[in-house]
Amino acid sequence: MESVTRIRVAWALRKQGVAVEEIGEEVSVHRATVYRWLKRIGGYGIEGYIQQYRAAKTGRRVCKTHPYQA
Repeated sequence: MESVTRIRVAWALRKQGVAVEEIGEEVSVHRATVYRWLKRIGGYGIEGYIQQYRAAKTGRRVCKTHPYQA
């Protein structure tokens, strides 16, 4: 299961009132990870969190310096 799908499933289960421990077992992640996801979703909203999550997984930008150095 893709990470974003796991996050969406976790959020849907939480809205239904499922316990965090059960959500963790359902999506195969530790309950601390579920708590972390839910906390961030509360701050950003589900779509905002997913956007931020995907942006964080794209990798770093490499700083380019000028090839000529005095």
